[in-house]
Amino acid sequence: MKDNPPIICKKIYEENDLGKGIDILHKGKAFNILWNKIYKTEIIKKNNIRLDVQIWRGEDYKFNIDYFKYINKIMITNESLYNYCIGNSGLTSKYDYKEFERRISNLNHHRDLYLEKGFDLSYVNTLYIISAVAGVTKIDSKKENLSRQQLKKRIIEIVNNEDLDKSLKMKNDGNIIVKIFSRILKHKLINCMIFINKLKIK
Repeated sequence: MKDNPPIICKKIYEENDLGKGIDILHKGKAFNILWNKIYKTEIIKKNNIRLDVQIWRGEDYKFNIDYFKYINKIMITNESLYNYCIGNSGLTSKYDYKEFERRISNLNHHRDLYLEKGFDLSYVNTLYIISAVAGVTKIDSKKENLSRQQLKKRIIEIVNNEDLDKSLKMKNDGNIIVKIFSRILKHKLINCMIFINKLKIK
């Protein structure tokens, strides 16, 4: 017997539902990247949307946020239209000393888009929490030759970030684990975050 072909699903998100479409792309780890999307050249040229060459990583995320400002409809499909090979030598595999700052910068653009369009911020607030935890767990004390006090200082800087603090005061739609991390961050339990760094929770 031949295997049944995969069911091709297509869904269009318009106007007020556009935010839901972006959230779905994000949850499927499909928002940041460029190669899985088809863009209208007219929109890019008309609004002078460009990749920020000053950013060595995450510039595609910012490009997508800038592009989404000028559209009112997207279609998401599970159909495979492009083959992308992931290797071990790309930029995404390199250690990023400024990963948390980069993520927060992109999330601020993301939040501004949602505020401008009037979209629900719940998932964006969840992303701030996830980014903070990722920022803590990805600090590599050995690579950076950090003492315990230096590690603690780095973690305090993350936990005290003003943009993170704003998001913690708002509703998020995270699961129980995100809710737990939210409380840890909100109450600034630094020793707990140091322990999480040692565990390297991802």
